[in-house]
Amino acid sequence: MNAVTRLITLGTSGGPPPRAHRAQSSNLLTVNGTHYVVDAGDGVARRLAKAGINVREIGIVFITHHHDDHTAGLGRCCRFVGSKSHQADPCLRPAQNRRAREGRCAVLQD
Repeated sequence: MNAVTRLITLGTSGGPPPRAHRAQSSNLLTVNGTHYVVDAGDGVARRLAKAGINVREIGIVFITHHHDDHTAGLGRCCRFVGSKSHQADPCLRPAQNRRAREGRCAVLQD
C-alpha cells in the first residue's frame, strides 16, 4: 500500500494584526485520507472551507506553541473538530497552556 501525504499551507501570516488577504499560521496535513491541522491561527476555518475540507473531518489539531497567531482560530476549530469521531479532546498542544484553550472552548460550548 502506498502512503499518500499532502501538506497545504492555509495561513502564512505571522504576528497578531489581521490582514485582509492572508490568514495566520495554519497548515493542513493529510496522511492516507486523514486530515490534521498544524496550528490554528485566525482564519483557519475559512481557509479549510476554501480548500474544500469539512472541518468536521479533521482528526486532530496540533498546536506548536501558544502565540496568538497560532491559536486565534482554535476556538472555532474545537467546536467542530472531532465531532464525527466524538473525541473528547481533539487538540494536542503544549501542556502549560491547556487551561487557556479549555477556557476558549468552554465559552463556545455554552
